[in-house]
Amino acid sequence: MIKRTLVLMMSVALCASVTQGAITETGVVSPATPLWNSATNAYIYTGTVTVDDGSDIESNLSSVGATGVGSMTVTDPGSTWTPHHHARMGYYANSKGTLNITNGGAVNGTHISLGLYGGAKGWCNITDPGSILTGTRLSVGHNGDGWLDVSSGGVVSTSHGRVGDQSGSTGDATIRGVGSKWTNTGEFDVGYFGNGALDIIRGGLVSNTNGYVGRTGSRRGKVIVRDTGSKWTSSGGLNVGHSGHGELEVRMGGEVSNTSSGMIGFYDGSSGKATVRGAGSTWTNSSVLRVGLRGAGRLQIFDDGLVSVARELTIDYTGPVDSRIAMANGGMLALNDGAAGDDLADFLSMVAGTGSIRYFNGAAWDDITNATAGVDYTVAYQSGGDLDGYTVLTVTAAPEPATMALLAIGGLAMLRRRRR
Repeated sequence: MIKRTLVLMMSVALCASVTQGAITETGVVSPATPLWNSATNAYIYTGTVTVDDGSDIESNLSSVGATGVGSMTVTDPGSTWTPHHHARMGYYANSKGTLNITNGGAVNGTHISLGLYGGAKGWCNITDPGSILTGTRLSVGHNGDGWLDVSSGGVVSTSHGRVGDQSGSTGDATIRGVGSKWTNTGEFDVGYFGNGALDIIRGGLVSNTNGYVGRTGSRRGKVIVRDTGSKWTSSGGLNVGHSGHGELEVRMGGEVSNTSSGMIGFYDGSSGKATVRGAGSTWTNSSVLRVGLRGAGRLQIFDDGLVSVARELTIDYTGPVDSRIAMANGGMLALNDGAAGDDLADFLSMVAGTGSIRYFNGAAWDDITNATAGVDYTVAYQSGGDLDGYTVLTVTAAPEPATMALLAIGGLAMLRRRRR
C-alpha cells in the first residue's frame, strides 16, 4: 500500500503545474525543475518549462519534447538556462520540441540539436535585442528536421554551425532583421550530410571561417542573401557545391564576401550555382574564384549585380568543359589586374581554364567574344573608388523576360521543396 501511494504521489508531481520562484513547469517533466542542477539529466516529455523574471536554471543532458510535444522558454533580462551537455529539441521519432529565447533571455549550452533522431522535429526561436543562444555547436536538423528563426535583434554565437547535419536530416534557418545574427568562430555548413537551407534577409548577418553550401555527397544546400544590409561574411573560403550540390543567391542589395578562395563546384560529381542580381548585390572574393574546379559550376550575374575577384578567376580549371559564367542586364564582373585597359581580349587574358563567359545575343546565349563592344558590353578600368585597380566587364545585353524566367526555375523548385 505504501509503495502504491508513493508511485501515485510521484505521478501527480510530474503532471501538475509546479512553480519555483519564476520557473514554471506544466505537463510531464522529470525530474521536477526544483531538482535540476548541473548533474541532472532533464526531460520535458510533454509540457512546458518557462524561466523568466531573471531566474536561472541548469541541467546536464537535456531533452525538450522527449516523447511528445514540449517547449522550453527563457525570457526577460537576466534569465538563463545552462544545459552543460547535449540539449535536444525533439528527441525520438514523432516528438516535437521548441526552444524560445525572448526579451533578453539567454541559453548557454554546448551542443544544441534541433530534431535529434529521424522523424523528430525541433524548433528554436530567438527574438528581441539581448536574447542570445551560445554553444560549441548548433545543429539545425541533426538526424531529424530542424528550424531556426532569429529575428528582431536576436543572436546566435557558436563555434560551429550546421543546417542539415547528419544523413536523413533537413534543416531550415532564417536570420532576419537588423541586429539579428549568427556568428561562428569556426566552419559553417548548409547541407552537411543532410539537406539545408538558409535565408539571410532584412539586414541579418552570418559570419564564419570557411563556409560550405552542399558539402557532402549528394546532399543539397541553398543560401539566399537578400535585402540591403544583409551579409554573409567568411574570413576563410566559400564553397558552393563542395562535394554535394549547392546554390547561392545574392539579390536586392545583399552582400557576400570571403577572404580565401571562392569555389563553385569543387570535387568530382559536385555542382554549384551562384546568382548575383540587383543593384547593390555583391559577391566580393579577396582571393581566387574557381567556377568549376573538378565539378560543374555556374555563375550568373544579372541586373547590375557585381562579382569582384582580387586574384585569379578560372572557369573549368581542371574538370570537363561543363562550367560557365552568364551575364546580362548590366551584370558586372571585376578583375584586379592592376593596370589600365579597356579591351575585351586583355580582360579575357586574366581568365584561366576552358570555360566561357556568355551573353544573350537576342536569340540564344553566346560566347562574349562574339558580342559587340559598346552595344552588348563595355570594359572599363577603374581608377579610384572601391574597385581601384580593377577592370570591369559590364554586359548590357538583355534577354527577353521569358528567358530570364527559365533561369530561375531551378531556384523556384528548391524554394517550393523547402516549405515547411
